[in-house]
Amino acid sequence: MPYSLDRVAQKQIVAEYFAATKHLLDKELALESIYFQSSIKDKVAASIDLRADLANLTSRQQELAPLAESILQEQISNTLAELGLTTLGQPLPSVLYHSTPLPFALIVSPENGLNR
Repeated sequence: MPYSLDRVAQKQIVAEYFAATKHLLDKELALESIYFQSSIKDKVAASIDLRADLANLTSRQQELAPLAESILQEQISNTLAELGLTTLGQPLPSVLYHSTPLPFALIVSPENGLNR
């Protein structure tokens, strides 16, 4: 798909993907702040609009992700070729780019791996 789009369209798609990601992170932070405020008694009611925005942004981000990732892969491959860091014009191994959501928890186990 990236081959059928001109550079302007590619740039717009990647920019929209990153903008959606930024807005999604901002909305998640706003949602967290609602749950941290003890003055808000009905947190579900207070966050209903925010949750709707989050659902829409998540959907849009998921729509854009495969296309943005393939565009970024192609751009990185082209840059590597321009720098002469390829074999026969192709990077080896091929460039793979995939975005994943950040984890919500960090789990730490004891150094020796055994629970005591």
